Amino acid sequence: MNRSILLRTSCSFLSLLSVTAIAFGSSSVKAAPIVDNDGGAGTVTEGSLPTAFYWIGGAGNWSIASNWTNELATGGGPLPGGGTDYSLYFNAPGAYTATHDLDAGFVLNQLNFGGAAVTLTGNGLLFTNNGASLPQVNQNGASAVAISCPMTLATNMTLSGTGPVLIHLWQAGPVVGEQ
Repeated sequence: MNRSILLRTSCSFLSLLSVTAIAFGSSSVKAAPIVDNDGGAGTVTEGSLPTAFYWIGGAGNWSIASNWTNELATGGGPLPGGGTDYSLYFNAPGAYTATHDLDAGFVLNQLNFGGAAVTLTGNGLLFTNNGASLPQVNQNGASAVAISCPMTLATNMTLSGTGPVLIHLWQAGPVVGEQ
């Protein structure tokens, strides 16, 4: 689904020093012409938004940008709603709790652990495919990992790696056969 944003202004002169465009549900930003009322024109050029986010903050909240870095080295964390092409990495050494305080139903494709004793708490996660790539949880460290936030699987998911993972299952309703 394409979404357009219409900006209206009552001024006769508009100077754009910086334009940041975000395509919802996608990591790519396409070129788009911009024109003001006086006939001035410009172009928003194509670029990429980060899709791989690396936790560097120790204990803390996901909403704090300084707790993350990304593959583009632009700093900052994921968008509040996530994305189908998002991969999150919790490889920072130590033992800590990372609290997901972004949007409930945060969309992602991969959750990766490697070395730290991590506990994830907070709002729910929605695992979905990224094209043909099924969602994954990968744990490649000796320290225990606990996922203590609700998880929704939109499709089949792969759990892999060499380390222990404890997933706290959440039941939205009665268990089948329960009275």
